Amino acid sequence: MKIPSYINVNDAYLRHIRATQNKSKGSRGISESRKQEKDEIILSPRSAEVRQTEELIKDIPDVQSRKIEAVKKQIESNTYAVNGNLVAKSIIDFLR
Repeated sequence: MKIPSYINVNDAYLRHIRATQNKSKGSRGISESRKQEKDEIILSPRSAEVRQTEELIKDIPDVQSRKIEAVKKQIESNTYAVNGNLVAKSIIDFLR
């Protein structure tokens, strides 16, 4: 194949570069328009029930917190006594 001059090669190269740039600009335009679209999440009615139940549970006072605070105070004041027999019985009952 004979190449007549460097100018024609450069022109062909420049046409190729412009064509590929135009193609990539076109694809970027599509992706940019997709970026502008917003995602939408549709939750089921069951999820609304779960959310309401969670809110109701938050409002229920924690009964255990009173017991925990009482035990903490006993531990801090060195008055908390552990009954070894009850602990051993509980462990044995658990393992059965």
